[in-house]
Amino acid sequence: MLFVSAAMVVASCSPKAQVSGCFAGTKAIAYGFQSDNDTCIEIMEEYSDFKDGKFAFNVSEEPGELFIADKDNLMTFIQVYLAQGEKLVMEGTMADYKISGTPFYQDMGEYHELVKEYDVRARQALMAMADNNSEDEEEKIDDAASEDYARVKQECDQAKSEIGLSFVKAHPDSDFSAYLVCYLRKSDFSEGLQALTERARNGKLKYLIDQTVQRYSGDEASMKAYAESKGKVYIGADAPDFTLKTIDGKDFTLSSLRGRYVMLDFWGSWCHWCIEGMPKVKEISEKYADKLTVVSVDCNDTEARWRKAVDKIGYMNWPQVYNPRSVSIDGTYQVDGFPTFIIIDPEGKIIARFVGESENFVSEVGALIK
Repeated sequence: MLFVSAAMVVASCSPKAQVSGCFAGTKAIAYGFQSDNDTCIEIMEEYSDFKDGKFAFNVSEEPGELFIADKDNLMTFIQVYLAQGEKLVMEGTMADYKISGTPFYQDMGEYHELVKEYDVRARQALMAMADNNSEDEEEKIDDAASEDYARVKQECDQAKSEIGLSFVKAHPDSDFSAYLVCYLRKSDFSEGLQALTERARNGKLKYLIDQTVQRYSGDEASMKAYAESKGKVYIGADAPDFTLKTIDGKDFTLSSLRGRYVMLDFWGSWCHWCIEGMPKVKEISEKYADKLTVVSVDCNDTEARWRKAVDKIGYMNWPQVYNPRSVSIDGTYQVDGFPTFIIIDPEGKIIARFVGESENFVSEVGALIK
């Protein structure tokens, strides 16, 4: 699912979301929570109080995204929305689990079973990309594996959107349907929104629907930029030039860095994996500072949320630029997932693209710098 953040004020007396269940074979997990009332994920915490695989903990009184990773295999992870005051139950293994609980999660569980095969396929493509970009192969960076992951992810997201639209139509009064409609493709969103009952549209997820309406209102520029650059942005092509505002309000032009390697980091304050991987971006910025400049391009954010996220992270002292949806540099660079990294050589040619970060991401980038 794509990440969507929204602003919401929640009373301090609101009940916390309860998470419980049983993960066979799991001894410890790391989990974090990204509130819809904030821009960055909270620090990951460990939970190891498993008894025969059983677990139970409370997370937050606010709605948002829960991220769970197996401490013994960080490539096995779960992302699930936590609705305010609901009870979520997960049973099985972390790689193959069922969802149940209060009505919101009963409906989520039904949808989860319908799309499980696509989640598995996308995860397998992600793992294949990580394997192909291993340290042993650092002299032969496999850009094809990254592109294959982007293709598979796009195909799976499309299939899930079609299934999601059918689900919403079959469950028009469900609060989960009100959540799900916000993660449909833009082409399916309006139809899904119209299918919801008035109660579901104006229920506990209304704030998320309103945020999605606002987000999609700026997509025309993105779609136009994406279409115009189709077939023009590839390994070996000239990197499209652009000018965006830095965090101190000055103009930044990509071509001003000609003569140096550049890594464009397409990210967003709403993107958990972008935030989680930012220490590696920092390491690259510092380790290769003599030859390479990192430029972080914030996407799909308001300017205020972008500024708040950079300030909260605290150490992003390389160039930070804001990409308004009306400009859509991410569309120009054919960005399909976040984070995406584009490596540009001193002559201004694109030499690599990474979707996400593998375990050896820092050395992979280093292998490209001559």
